[in-house]
Amino acid sequence: MVLCMLSSPGSDIPTDIPTDRLLYTPQEAAELTSFTRDWLVRAASRGEIPHRRYGKRLFRFAQEDLEAIKEMGACPVEPRP
Repeated sequence: MVLCMLSSPGSDIPTDIPTDRLLYTPQEAAELTSFTRDWLVRAASRGEIPHRRYGKRLFRFAQEDLEAIKEMGACPVEPRP
């Protein structure tokens, strides 16, 4: 399995995201990042983050999409206490 660096030191995003997959489901992308599945789907549906769309509701994320989201400085909103 090949690994790549996605986040900078001190970031909450995991640094080793496998690159052996072409596309990740929103759930898989959420498990590899600090984002929730719902946040990823909502942001993608609004066109705020890079993604691949197949049909009207099927979202997928490529490795470069996850890297671009990180580079954009996107960060999920913390839940209210």
